[in-house]
Amino acid sequence: MKPIDYIPKHGGRALGFRAETLPGVCEAYLAARQADELHHTQANAAKAAEIIVRGLAKVGIVALVDEATGYQEERAKDALARILEQYIADEYRKWTSTFPERFYKEIFRLKGWDWTEKAIQGRRPGVIGKYTDDIVYERLAPGVLEELRSKNPTVKPGRRAQKHFQWLTGDVGHPRLMAHLEGVTLLMRQSKTWEELKEKLDEYYPIHEVTEMGIETHVKRKKIGSKS
Repeated sequence: MKPIDYIPKHGGRALGFRAETLPGVCEAYLAARQADELHHTQANAAKAAEIIVRGLAKVGIVALVDEATGYQEERAKDALARILEQYIADEYRKWTSTFPERFYKEIFRLKGWDWTEKAIQGRRPGVIGKYTDDIVYERLAPGVLEELRSKNPTVKPGRRAQKHFQWLTGDVGHPRLMAHLEGVTLLMRQSKTWEELKEKLDEYYPIHEVTEMGIETHVKRKKIGSKS
């Protein structure tokens, strides 16, 4: 095994080995113990090897080492950064009509609001923005909504310089948004009540987050409004 240079969390430089080589070392110790070829001073090392091998049955070796060395937070940051790189653009794109009218019309129906000429022209309740964040942006991918809010902050209460979707990448973010809108609008049409929609969203489009181990998991969303 060839050692590699690395920078410890406390700084400086050190030599180490790739985490993937550890299982092989453990197996060598266990094989030697099985053959009764271990020196008595190596007994504790063999016990440690057995514990590690058992641990690997539950988590990956890289994740296990990251957790033991305190790098699990960096692992989560890297995983989230890769997701955001796919979805969020460096500069906002030219505005084009993206959200179909039927998306908002279904919200009005499920909330029991009248679909008026004012609503058709885009003058809708401010809470629609919160519903859109929950139904759409928070469910696209982990961290997307937070990054969009950072890239596109409010310039005054309830107003942002651009639409969130203008900051989505053209190759991944925007196509995923359009597919998501088709899916959630279909769920709206199939739902008879606002509460039913919330249940369907959690089932078919759950909110995901990245854990400290760099793994996506789905979580229950915040409530997106009451029955009124």
